Amino acid sequence: MSREGVRTYYHYFTQPRPRCPRDKCVGTSISDHAEAEEGYTTTLVQFSDVSDLSHPITVDVNLDLAFVAAVLSSTGPDIHAQPSLWDWRTWPVGIRRTADGEPAYYPWLEWAVYGPAAHAAAAVVDELITRTGQVISSSRTGRSCIRCVTANHPRGVTDLIHELEDENEDPEADNTEIPPFTLHEVKRAAVLSVDGVNVLEDLVVWASKRQGFQFRTESGQSQEKARRLLIQAIDELVYYDTTHIVLSTQHHYVLLQLSGTCQLRVSRLYQINDSQSQLEDITELVLFYAHAIVNPGTPYSQRPTGTSTTLVYHVSIPPLPSPLFQPYEALFRNGRLTHRAKLSPAKEFAPTFSFPALPLRFHGDANLDRPDTDIGISFGRLVFWFLAFRVVAKTARSPSATQRLLREFHVYKALRIMQRGTIPTLIGLYTNTSNGSLVLITSHVGAPLVTFSSLTLKQRRTLFSRLLGLHRAGIQHNDFEPRNITISSCSSSPVILDFDNATLYHDCQGESCIELLEAARRLGLDPEEELHRFTSRQCPLRLFLGAIVLFCLLGIVAEWL
Repeated sequence: MSREGVRTYYHYFTQPRPRCPRDKCVGTSISDHAEAEEGYTTTLVQFSDVSDLSHPITVDVNLDLAFVAAVLSSTGPDIHAQPSLWDWRTWPVGIRRTADGEPAYYPWLEWAVYGPAAHAAAAVVDELITRTGQVISSSRTGRSCIRCVTANHPRGVTDLIHELEDENEDPEADNTEIPPFTLHEVKRAAVLSVDGVNVLEDLVVWASKRQGFQFRTESGQSQEKARRLLIQAIDELVYYDTTHIVLSTQHHYVLLQLSGTCQLRVSRLYQINDSQSQLEDITELVLFYAHAIVNPGTPYSQRPTGTSTTLVYHVSIPPLPSPLFQPYEALFRNGRLTHRAKLSPAKEFAPTFSFPALPLRFHGDANLDRPDTDIGISFGRLVFWFLAFRVVAKTARSPSATQRLLREFHVYKALRIMQRGTIPTLIGLYTNTSNGSLVLITSHVGAPLVTFSSLTLKQRRTLFSRLLGLHRAGIQHNDFEPRNITISSCSSSPVILDFDNATLYHDCQGESCIELLEAARRLGLDPEEELHRFTSRQCPLRLFLGAIVLFCLLGIVAEWL
């Protein structure tokens, strides 16, 4: 449709879309996700007709399908600003005709479907603001855009994000309000295919049943794949504090929204190519985007359900010898997500006998949680009756990280005599039976240093002496940085942390050892003097211990005679 030569959005949305890139990808799996504790209230998926979406703005104006249709049929895009976005006949530079991985589909989907719809959604919201005299917050204005993301947080990947960008925003202004998002979780059709049927198609059929789809309890091969997809979508919604997400392949998509009671509502199945209702489809997608902009939501509490007013992590590890008590469950914090973990002692290191586990509370210090490449680090507090014990949990997120945690575990075993002083105390090495990852738990001994210059001369000498003690025990640290040193709150002496990069069976060459020389230089010490000081302290102790041993041996010999 057009008005006397003026091309409207309707005109562009009725044009044939380009064919999707040929699928030349390898692999057809979808990974299982640990379930976000915040999302456990979401159990049901019901069918929802997107054309019925309505949001009253004023007495006279509603954001609904009729309003969107009126805007799209009377307004057109500025094709001079983004000409390639509105020309589906000429493939833009950078968009390939074959796909060797899921990310290869993102630019094509942005160009052929989601980008034009996002552009039109901004025009719809602008018209709402114009008609209602700024009843909608001015922060909802701006340029609607789609950006591709391939790795953005620990619990998965959000492939596309539709968001508003304020073109006139002052970069130095303090804008605390987060712009509204619409998420897109993109999978290949082959990944979501079971017995020749796309899981998205099944999902709509199940949700259309009178009772809806209880995705956490219904079983079956197709249902299992749908469950994994929905759990990943819920993790995304929790992480971004929003209520709208698009689940897509290169052939189909559905629109998924959280209800006020945190249950999922799914749309009909939309076909990207060869759709007989393309104009109607994209009009409903624009309505979905505009609804997400006007209704930015925070669907889940930042606190897990069923817990006390403070964020509580359940775990069963008291500060007692590990052979006595073993863990059975924990909740670990990853950014905004809290994930359940079933813990058991790592098989090859499990004790031969143990008492039943005791349930304890693990209070999380969420503000201290930080990602460390492929090792997640969580901080918490074990509460055992009236006793409390601060701990650090390190979780492996990849095979290489698993090997690093195993190495660190062996370092702690080799340095058992130095625990509670030179290094933290090892609580144990456990397996998260939910996903098979390793979890290493040690005592928490304080915040890391920012710089070595904050240490006194006595503390610097003590730190060097303790590093030298590690070397004499056959351990080279390999990451001697301020972030891996802390000051004990009990003794005010330095403690050395993080041994996942350490070398076992190190043959230290003393004055020619590179790590010792570099450590002395950074601490402002004379390595030769410190080595002599360390040796002179060791000699009286060795003589004393030798005398005791000799005295015992003489006693045994005298008794025998």
